[in-house]
Amino acid sequence: FFFLMIRRPPRSTQSRSSAASDVYKRQVPKILALTRDSRPHIRESFIGVFVFLPAILNESFDPYIKGVLDHVIESLADDNENIRNLSLRVNKILIQKFGLQRKELLIAPVREGLLSNSWKKRHSSCVLMTEMLDVLVKDAKRNKEPVRPIFVEHSDVLALFHILKYDVSEHIRLQANITWKMFVENTPKELKRLIPHLMNVLVEIITQEGDLGDIAKICITAFVPKYADQILKEILGHLIKLKEQYEDNSNMLNGICLTLNEMARSLPHYQVTELSLIHISEPTRLLSISYAVFCLKKK
Repeated sequence: FFFLMIRRPPRSTQSRSSAASDVYKRQVPKILALTRDSRPHIRESFIGVFVFLPAILNESFDPYIKGVLDHVIESLADDNENIRNLSLRVNKILIQKFGLQRKELLIAPVREGLLSNSWKKRHSSCVLMTEMLDVLVKDAKRNKEPVRPIFVEHSDVLALFHILKYDVSEHIRLQANITWKMFVENTPKELKRLIPHLMNVLVEIITQEGDLGDIAKICITAFVPKYADQILKEILGHLIKLKEQYEDNSNMLNGICLTLNEMARSLPHYQVTELSLIHISEPTRLLSISYAVFCLKKK
């Protein structure tokens, strides 16, 4: 590939640039395909190409960002540690170089990785999302702009970091706690604001088997009792809204009831008895599971 880049360069700057662009268009798809080769040493070699190309091409690399992300982001969960580390490095370079211009494009796959079933990918995604937020905050400070709007815009990301503070992996818990302390000054106040985002994710993942379901249960039993005096009313209010919104979605109703069950088990007795909770179990023929339809109200 690099041999093709340097051999017989055209004489003029314009023709050289045009020729290089044509070569990239032809070669980059081939390189991307080889980042998914079955042989680890081949994957590692061709992922490594993207450590250098963004710096070489600068803005001309923009058309390839999405393709690189689609191919390299999955390698964050690779069994080979060298490949994982190299993929992390490539993604960091993309964030540092293009984070401001292509923010949404870069954030989307990393956000998805925060809820991966692979602890390796969750951990790498924590590192990358921290890097992304840091880039945005530093840019705001450099331009003497307030940083608060960044966290309001990315409330869903902050909510995920709070959930991952209770991950089953110690490495992820440590990284999530570091990130939370970097960007959040008042935890109770921020949690109250994040309740809709927190509960949406917890209700969705608590029904899943494996790490994500366990993380949801640990998170609920840890943070709800701790901050119940400040946020319990808001949590219940949002769960009622979810119940009304997903009246015909048995999976979401099941998630809501599992969430309530974990809350009831972990809350102090005086707070549980303040609530009226009615469960009606009903089998669903379509999904062959049972869900609960409930009413919640203050006594």
